[in-house]
Amino acid sequence: MEEAGLITATANWKTEAAKLTKSAPIILFEITGYSRSFATKDPGFGTFDAWIAAISNHRQSADELGGVSTLGDLQVTVGDVAQAITGDFPFVFEGRTATIKVGFVGLAQADYALFATVVVDRVASVNKNTAWQFICKPKARNLRSVVYAAGDDGQPTGKDHPKTLQAHPLDTLTDIWQNELGLPLGELDTTTINAYRDEVFTSIEFAFTLVKPPDAKTFIEKQLLAPLGGFLYNQADGTLSVRFLMPLPGGITSQHTLNPANMATLPQPGQVALVNVVTHRMDWDGDDFLVSNVQIDAASETKYGQQGGHVIESLGMRTALGGVGLARVVAIAIFNRFGDKQLRLPQVTSMWNDAALLEVGDYLKVTHPLTPNRATGALGITDELFVVRAVSREWLRGRVKLALDDAGLVEAGAGVDPAGLGPFKIAPNTVLEYAAAPAVDQDKYMFVSDDATGQYSNSDEGHPLA
Repeated sequence: MEEAGLITATANWKTEAAKLTKSAPIILFEITGYSRSFATKDPGFGTFDAWIAAISNHRQSADELGGVSTLGDLQVTVGDVAQAITGDFPFVFEGRTATIKVGFVGLAQADYALFATVVVDRVASVNKNTAWQFICKPKARNLRSVVYAAGDDGQPTGKDHPKTLQAHPLDTLTDIWQNELGLPLGELDTTTINAYRDEVFTSIEFAFTLVKPPDAKTFIEKQLLAPLGGFLYNQADGTLSVRFLMPLPGGITSQHTLNPANMATLPQPGQVALVNVVTHRMDWDGDDFLVSNVQIDAASETKYGQQGGHVIESLGMRTALGGVGLARVVAIAIFNRFGDKQLRLPQVTSMWNDAALLEVGDYLKVTHPLTPNRATGALGITDELFVVRAVSREWLRGRVKLALDDAGLVEAGAGVDPAGLGPFKIAPNTVLEYAAAPAVDQDKYMFVSDDATGQYSNSDEGHPLA
């Protein structure tokens, strides 16, 4: 399975988006069960009231090292024409699902793309009581509940009544969602989650002994995903999915290309904070971590003559359950993103074209003749691979602001070669030794290679871990 990417849009939508330079799109705002629907201008279909006066910028950002992503509130201000909305107020807006869809003049309603699915949190009277502001929050707020409230013996979880868990951390994530929180499994992107479980983080388990019920969101982020180099994020349809520093096998797909023709501003270069030492603290015994596994990017340390550290504390990682090997995999993935003081473009403003469809964790390429290239010591970057770490949509201006990090080492270190091969999976026991394996398995898996030469028994170059 290849890494998913981009908000879904029809070919007609993309064709119209490509035509835009400075024109703003048409925005539709709908609330489940409410008789009225609103727009920024008449879309030419349906019964939309063109009463939207303002929409706040909607920003999502990712902190990959912290295991978290943040999606800001969405505020939609709608004029109260003839006090029509006021007259509707026996209707309860709070708790209702709301959507933002985006299209262009002349597009059919079926071609409007879904950009946000949120929950109405509250409604406020604004502009001297001439308008109503709908303040909407991400659906992920449903994770703010404690879980595993009962110990193994059925008593309230505590020191004398612990709750023990031993499973793959991504299976534990699904268990919390479905069984502890009682949320619909259809609102969790189990396809991607299970692909990472089966294709990247194979055969690992975390073991926890809980003496108090944890907060679901914090536990998922800090104890299940951060140790794997991953984070949760809200998709446009309201479902929750995961992204990781290590891409799925199958290759890295660039979802968009930025260049001077579709940028609204000159990208100003920065750099990521150096991380070339990663410490995983594991084997928690109830009082302390018994093992601190330290991984060092020796090439980076030699190059820069300095160290930048990152510490991951995991209550569930165990040396007896593959913790040391997992720590190495995650450390390499971190080094590929932060071990070379990679180029960071903290703010790139794009026109409202395909760039508007990008989500955090998506890959894209950037070309600009006036951006300094530290790798070559010259001005200009060409088809450099980046990953989106933040995206902010300026709905009414028709602009998209992106924060991008260089992902060139992710591509180079993920086994991508001229044949287009992606990151390699560890060969299971059922696969033959490399020289005897069929070509399809040789291209797909990673085998044991010579420690000195890095080659397989037939002198082929060994596939990298990450």
